[in-house]
Amino acid sequence: MINRREEARIEDCHSCSYEILAPDEPGAAGVQQGQVFTLNRSAHGMLLLMGQAPRPNQRIEVHSAKLGWWRSTMVYDVRWTRPIQIGPQGDLFLVGCRLTTGLPL
Repeated sequence: MINRREEARIEDCHSCSYEILAPDEPGAAGVQQGQVFTLNRSAHGMLLLMGQAPRPNQRIEVHSAKLGWWRSTMVYDVRWTRPIQIGPQGDLFLVGCRLTTGLPL
């Protein structure tokens, strides 16, 4: 079994749109949409910086247009969140995500 904490991480800082999916409702509309900032990624996960904290085990769809004309969508399970204070702006949240084997709904 792979120890995910030992996986090579690649710095991958860019803005993406996201949608948090409604739980247990195939084809349901997302419950929250917005912009997220990616910090790094590995073969099986991604570290995000968000303005709101998703709950652990929520599913999040991350839409990236980083590669120019090609837009990719990846689906992750939220594993953990940690608040961090950024000056007077208040809290932002580090969000650790694990790539799912499922496809976007």
